[in-house]
Amino acid sequence: MAKALLLALALAALLLAAPAAARQLAHARTQEGEQVRFDYRYEGHDRRPHAVSFRLPAASVRSALQAFKPFDAKALRSAQNAAQMQVLRDEVATLRQRFPDATLRLQESDGGWGITYAIDVKGAAQESFRQALDIVREEARAVEREHPGIRVSVGDAGDVRWQGRADAEAQRRIDQRMRDAVRRAEAQHKRDSAGAQSEARQQKGAIAGALDRAVAEARRRGEERRADYLAERRYTTMGGKVILPDYARMAREGVADLAPSLPDWKRHLDGLDARQRIGRLLAFFQAIPYDQLQDARTSNAAGFAVPAAMLQLNRGDCDTKAVAFASLLRLVDPQVPIVMVLLDRHALLGLGIPAAKGERTIAWQGRSYVLVEPVGPALSAIGEIGPETRRQIGGRKDVIALF
Repeated sequence: MAKALLLALALAALLLAAPAAARQLAHARTQEGEQVRFDYRYEGHDRRPHAVSFRLPAASVRSALQAFKPFDAKALRSAQNAAQMQVLRDEVATLRQRFPDATLRLQESDGGWGITYAIDVKGAAQESFRQALDIVREEARAVEREHPGIRVSVGDAGDVRWQGRADAEAQRRIDQRMRDAVRRAEAQHKRDSAGAQSEARQQKGAIAGALDRAVAEARRRGEERRADYLAERRYTTMGGKVILPDYARMAREGVADLAPSLPDWKRHLDGLDARQRIGRLLAFFQAIPYDQLQDARTSNAAGFAVPAAMLQLNRGDCDTKAVAFASLLRLVDPQVPIVMVLLDRHALLGLGIPAAKGERTIAWQGRSYVLVEPVGPALSAIGEIGPETRRQIGGRKDVIALF
């Protein structure tokens, strides 16, 4: 009996220490012409019911539902590769026109691209050799004109033969003339070949330089396309490598999207001091049902929703609720600095307000921030965080300035 009583008391103590669960008592969404009306009833930290109604432009809500798109690494690589390949294809086409003796090949694949090129000096060498043969053949024709009884043949390989009747002196002169013609042809061929090789080297250098510039431009276009792709879907990078939602941008955009509701929120929060206003907004978002936004039947299936979309869906997870809370708080109290704190698979906020006794804070860039967790379902107060958050907050974390 004593042990049972002690166990009951221990359980009661745990229950008393655990935060209450946030409760959304009612929710309705009504189309009113070009506006959407939102009606909420929720339980605040004071354990009393509170009601708020506000309107947002229907066009803004529709746009918000499409604002954040799922990230697809394969589609990103494809978009980058397409941008790079266009630059390289254009440059290769230009170089083929500029250097008709050059052979350029552009290999494309899902994994990237490659370029090979070569200069055809064989054709130039063959033309040079033909011109050298012409020197010898022209000399052979001259010999035949001067010596009607002599026939001189010049083979395609440059071999020279002659036949006919001539005295010894004439034979000597003919032999000498043909040897001199062959030497002139060889010298001319050597000069032409050297010139062709030199021109080929110059063309290779020009092609290499053009391709280096084209590759640099292709990479720049690829990075530009990457940035555009991420921006179109409202993503950004941290440290140039880690891709994550652009929380700061979406928080700023959320302020503009929610601005039409500000008069209604001011009426709802009338008579409260700054900390009470924060607590009321915190309870409002904690009461919104938790959802990871992965199911296309109930959400955008992107894992995140911008503030106006989250209100339309009436559901969200930790980062979705954190950004929406930050946007609305910025509207209500624009002087409060707000940072987002990213932990392992969790997000919460830090507010640049004075901390009360016992409230959990972090220091960042020379300033102290009081932690708040809008995610729910725990009805946690300002400076109160859950046990898993307490376990992680002292370790590695990333902090992003929202406002």
